[in-house]
Amino acid sequence: MVEPPWTMARISSARSVIVPPARVRYLADISDTVRAYKRRARAQAKLAREVQQLRETARMLHEDDATKSGARDTVAALAARRETDLESASRKLLAMWPDMQRAYSGDE
Repeated sequence: MVEPPWTMARISSARSVIVPPARVRYLADISDTVRAYKRRARAQAKLAREVQQLRETARMLHEDDATKSGARDTVAALAARRETDLESASRKLLAMWPDMQRAYSGDE
């Protein structure tokens, strides 16, 4: 007797594994790494933005002769404290920004 075609289906054997056991969490590890990078980048961007805002505030207070120097000093100290929280790589990128901006704004 000939077996019906649906009973002759091919099944995978235990010998051929599609994803090796050592690589099962491969994509999860990648997504975890990307999420951690984005969290760190957002935190660094927030700190850099705060430093810039505080420095601009200190500049405006310096221009206003009626403002007491204590307010300027406090704002400048806050900016310095926030800047120390930035990673060294972030500080370096921010320092390089004006040169990069000039390079990209050229004719070529």
